[in-house]
Amino acid sequence: MPLVLILIKKYLLILCKNGRGITFPIFSMVKIHMSRIGDFMKFIRKTTIKQIITSESRNQLKEKFDLKIGQAKKELEQLQFEKKKLIYQKKFSQSKVEKRFVVEENKRQQLIEWYEYQLQQLHDIPDGNEIVEGEVDEVVEVDIGDNWDAISGNRSILIKDGKIIDIN
Repeated sequence: MPLVLILIKKYLLILCKNGRGITFPIFSMVKIHMSRIGDFMKFIRKTTIKQIITSESRNQLKEKFDLKIGQAKKELEQLQFEKKKLIYQKKFSQSKVEKRFVVEENKRQQLIEWYEYQLQQLHDIPDGNEIVEGEVDEVVEVDIGDNWDAISGNRSILIKDGKIIDIN
């Protein structure tokens, strides 16, 4: 085993024995197992989820964005109601209540604008294009002798109409 990997492994073992989690840009270490058969580690890494736009997926995403917009609007209305309620009770000064709620209201308003922008972009994207839908955590087992470049490279899952069609 190369010296660098031996040093990394020793460092990781020390951190694991101390009960601390370890985070790397790509990986988070969750478990080291040493057995008579061999040594291996399990990592959690981010995997990108991509989706191919079709008319069906476009409709699903539109419904999803509409739902998120509706939810953010309800939260905004609830915040405005709570603000009026606190102002009416006069337990706190009006300026303090205003300052406190303006930040949260702005967050909700920006969220609404973001999803409306996403809807517009969704309308403009032609069928067959790929979009990044999100990320998931993937557990990866590393053993002595594994190809590090293959393990540490970017991974992605490609979805079309709700079905996985490719894993890179």
